[in-house]
This record gives sequence, C-alpha cells and structure tokens, in this order.
Amino acid sequence: MRQYGFLVETQLDSIPVNDNVGKEVTLNIGTNKRNGKTFYTDSMGLEEQTRVIDYRPTWNYTVMEPTAGNYYPINSFIGIKDASTNRTVNVVTDRSQGGTVLKEGEIEIMIHRRILKDDARGVG
Repeated sequence: MRQYGFLVETQLDSIPVNDNVGKEVTLNIGTNKRNGKTFYTDSMGLEEQTRVIDYRPTWNYTVMEPTAGNYYPINSFIGIKDASTNRTVNVVTDRSQGGTVLKEGEIEIMIHRRILKDDARGVG
C-alpha cells in the first residue's frame, strides 16, 4: 500500500476588519473521495468518532445552522473515507481546531475567526 504525506503550514497575519465585517479564515482541502456525508474526528485525542452531516445518533436533529451545526472539535485529526474504495485522507493537526466536511470530499479546517460583535454562539 502506498502512503503519501504532505506538510502544510499556515501563517496568518492580522485579519483586517476596517470594512466592519467579521472574517473566518479556513483551510479547505479538496479530494476526489466520495464520503457520503460521513467523516471522522478524534475524541480528545483518544478514539475515532464518526460524524455525519445533519445527524445526531442520540436525538432528532433539526438543522438551524447548517455550517456551525456541523463543525466539530479536532484535537489531533479529521479524515474522510471513500465509500467505494475504503481509501482514506486524514489531516493531522498540531493544535486543537474546528473542522467539518460540508462538501463531498472537501475537508474544511477553521484557521482563525475574527468577529466584531457577539454572535450568540457561546462567546458571551
């Protein structure tokens, strides 16, 4: 089995907000994998958790925020698996971040978020 590894470093200067608009900077990694709304993250660096877009296994989930409702904490990795070939793509991070796979085959990791007012999402 062939394995490939890539190192991606992100550097971010200050985020300009002189236009009075908050910004969210993400790293998007596109692949040709067909993951069928399913992706994987770690749980506190201990075990793999299966995540499914717009689904919660323990209750009936009503989609109110399609993006924010499908972001999950990443302590060490996020990954997708092609449903037909079982080939995987994993991204290993060196710090805790948030991530999702909102589009088929595209891993999205939040690099930085700068908002100008409380957006009622827990910052207070």
